[in-house]
Amino acid sequence: MGQSTERLLIGAVMAVSLVSFGLQAFVLRPRLWPVGEAPAVAVIRPPTFGAAPDPADRLRLWRDAQRSRPTAALDRPAIWDAEDTDNTSRSALQNAWLRQHLGVLLQTAAFLIGAGVLLGLGARGTTATLMTLALMATATANSGPLLGSETILPIIGPLLVYFNWLITGLSFPIIGFAVLYFPHRAELLDRHRWIVPAVNAAALPMLFIGFVTASLLTGIEAALPPLT
Repeated sequence: MGQSTERLLIGAVMAVSLVSFGLQAFVLRPRLWPVGEAPAVAVIRPPTFGAAPDPADRLRLWRDAQRSRPTAALDRPAIWDAEDTDNTSRSALQNAWLRQHLGVLLQTAAFLIGAGVLLGLGARGTTATLMTLALMATATANSGPLLGSETILPIIGPLLVYFNWLITGLSFPIIGFAVLYFPHRAELLDRHRWIVPAVNAAALPMLFIGFVTASLLTGIEAALPPLT
């Protein structure tokens, strides 16, 4: 891979990672529990709908719930606009929100800053590329699903969904190769040539599940059979 291709790849991944982080930090998490939204896990996993015994119908309801969330969520005040309620003070809400979400946001920001430092230093080569990609992949995978917040960006929203659901599967070989190439290409790879295909093969199930899930969330009905 040429240096120009490497820089283009890293720049593209960094741009998408920053947009995803922006949605997490300023759109999604400021309106999640305890501000008034149910805990995130309630919509990360397809819930059990009593009125929808068929798995395909459950997945459709789960998808539709994520699509409708941003419109409803944006009508509510974010954590920085929270007000006192009858049962909870504004400061108590904000403290509870910080305990729930600040750690994840800081970790994500730290990984992206680390990747930005490597970019700023002008690090080049396979090892630098893998380390930078590993930091960005870990950042996005650590931040969690977008839960429909990408729908406020209609043009690039579907791209963000695929990126968000595929990045966990991609992070496994990226981090693995970053270790194998640090500080230089390990001689072990020459002695055992099966390692590279084995690392790639191990990620395939995660990539497949992520791809079909993202396809379902973007409205492709053909993705239902593999998930049910």
